[in-house]
Amino acid sequence: MPDRTKQEYYKQWREANKEALAEKQKQYYEANKEAIAIKRKQYCEDNKEELKAFYSEKIQCKCGAVVRRSGIARHCKTPKHNKYVGSL
Repeated sequence: MPDRTKQEYYKQWREANKEALAEKQKQYYEANKEAIAIKRKQYCEDNKEELKAFYSEKIQCKCGAVVRRSGIARHCKTPKHNKYVGSL
């Protein structure tokens, strides 16, 4: 197609075939569940220090609180955060 780039074409194709791709991915996961689990576990073991540093990193929430990266989802459910976000 001369009126669109390859990237645009593939993006439109993925949108049009979203259900088929999701089903194919689901089948792949079911067929390779053990291998995926082994690779995931090996990755976590190999990168233990980097992952620990990443998740223990302190970040500042938009409400002003400083929380660890691993606890940001929990913090976003607190009354303090909700009160600040509600006042915006």
